[in-house]
Amino acid sequence: MVHSMWRSGKDPDSFSIPYLTALGDLLGTALLALSFHFLWVIGDQDSDVGD
Repeated sequence: MVHSMWRSGKDPDSFSIPYLTALGDLLGTALLALSFHFLWVIGDQDSDVGD
């Protein structure tokens, strides 16, 4: 993405950073949701959570 911004003459700091941070947030949230789903599937019975 950054290389294409350089070729088109745009400043990569201004144009690519919002896309890269949004992609990181999306992937991080998806990984967290997948982890919780995996724990639910294997039947994690941690009953002392929140105590």
